[in-house]
Amino acid sequence: MSSLAAAVQAALREAELEVAALEAREIELTETESWARDPIGWIEAHVWIASKFAGKRRKVAPARMRLFPDQRRTIEAWIDLDLLAETGELVFRNVVIEKSRQIGETWLFAAVLAWTIIYHSVQGLVMHYRAAEVADRGFSIKSLFGKIRYIVRRLPDDLPGYGRIRFYPFSLDPAKVVNEQNGSTLYGECQRDDPGRGGTFDLELVDEAAFVRHGEAVWAALDEACEEGKALLSTVNGSDNFHARIADDEPEGWVYLRLHWSTHPVYRQGLHVAALAGARSAQPTAEMAANAKACQLCEGNLAGVAWHPRAPRAHRFPGKLCSPWYDRAVIGKTAEQVASELDIDREGSLKARVYDEFQSGTHVHRDGQGREALIAYDPTLPVELGIDYGLDCTAVAVCQDHPLEYRVIGEVELVDRPGETPTPARVVSALLQELRELGVPAVFLTADWTRQIYARGDPAGDARSLDTGRPLASAYRALGFNFQAPPRELTRTVEPSIRAVKGLLLGDPKPVRFSARCQRSIRHMRHNRWETDALGNRRVGATRPRDDEHNHWPRAFAYLAVSKFGKLPSRPAGPDDPWDDEPDDDAGGRVWALLGGRDPLPYDSAA
Repeated sequence: MSSLAAAVQAALREAELEVAALEAREIELTETESWARDPIGWIEAHVWIASKFAGKRRKVAPARMRLFPDQRRTIEAWIDLDLLAETGELVFRNVVIEKSRQIGETWLFAAVLAWTIIYHSVQGLVMHYRAAEVADRGFSIKSLFGKIRYIVRRLPDDLPGYGRIRFYPFSLDPAKVVNEQNGSTLYGECQRDDPGRGGTFDLELVDEAAFVRHGEAVWAALDEACEEGKALLSTVNGSDNFHARIADDEPEGWVYLRLHWSTHPVYRQGLHVAALAGARSAQPTAEMAANAKACQLCEGNLAGVAWHPRAPRAHRFPGKLCSPWYDRAVIGKTAEQVASELDIDREGSLKARVYDEFQSGTHVHRDGQGREALIAYDPTLPVELGIDYGLDCTAVAVCQDHPLEYRVIGEVELVDRPGETPTPARVVSALLQELRELGVPAVFLTADWTRQIYARGDPAGDARSLDTGRPLASAYRALGFNFQAPPRELTRTVEPSIRAVKGLLLGDPKPVRFSARCQRSIRHMRHNRWETDALGNRRVGATRPRDDEHNHWPRAFAYLAVSKFGKLPSRPAGPDDPWDDEPDDDAGGRVWALLGGRDPLPYDSAA
């Protein structure tokens, strides 16, 4: 049969099925039409993959694909199976997936794409930040198109509906897979800022989306080219990427899936919570309790044995989910790799963090049900402020010093963009508004009161401006906020201020807690990083944080922390003191006048 005749026959059959559906009339489906409406059944009946679980020695070998529950969830999320079964119409949804590595999702998408191009006429785009992960010249099973080729070559020769699938091994960017019978085409692209430019697609798959560079520009292009049918699949890489943003936002019409290794039927065997030293960890189920009781590594944790990769005698991460498979998998990996590839832990997955001690579960205030919660303004405690000035961004930390903890209750951040230029007047206006919303009485928001708040900021604010000849701090004093510089001995380098913040994160001299109100501050603490090399690791010799959008608020908080909790170097005895004669801060300067303190620096309107 010629291609034209086949196309005409297919169109007539499609019209017949549509009329039958409109008339609510049953019509017998051909085998091809049945498989076209049942991707799950087709995969389990016909698909072979390369699996390390096929042989006794865990060598990669062909194995019949049997879908895990999470794989079924993925298909149900991406494809409207009810509509497909009822009408034969293939409709894709938008889905974003955060996953552990090696749980079978890439093979699953390869199988679904193979089924799609065989039985339906579609145009699809597949993207990875590495071209070889989409299609390599040898089409090995390492690449997604190589996996599709592996599947297609093992289909039965007499499979109904199976056309001629042609692979273009030398078309690398974009790579291409075509079903010459129905015109279905998959394009494969690597990292670029405008993938699929000028095209319109029925589906898009972005693998390792969290690692795509210039992600928001890439996302804008993807969203324009495909309104419905996007699948964003990735292990985690912090929260500062478009994949994490969409997972958090869960826009209307999107499905979010979190696929953890603990739900994998092989990896979860022996699942339990690793014991904590001094007490056995509570186990959610009786099965997990039995697994923990029989676990020799848990006994090592209870006995205080330290984990070592050469000969593990205890769990590496007490208090976390584990299994015999997990205990083997963490050997040889860094803590960041474990967080990214296994635990779906965004904070822990990011390399070169300045404050890797910061953990949301520990440092963000939570209510009795474990949910992030606000910290209310306490009228019996003074407000304290830290500021970092900048032309591109000015950030202010609003804190209160409780006897048992140091509280971050508010934040102000103005970025240099239209309508938000961080001039002193605009920063002060935003700061006053934040204090009002926190509940500070209006009577305490006059200049006579606000200039007495304990406020510390960037020493650069005391330098004379080249355009006005006056320090920036004087502009804030004129507006009612007296931001003083920390002791000079503590700001000659960034090390003392960073150590002061790290001390608070570790509970010295007291723990720090962030209000759930301060989401931008929390995000910046997660993503404040050292200067990095091309691989994202801390650059050798880097002693200053990367000066990007995530550095301003942590610096504002650091100036406040080092002023209050930083340790001054020991001064030499005798009259020949090499230190400058700048007066040190004392406790009186830390307390609001309302609470019996004193004005640290009388207001001078001419300053």
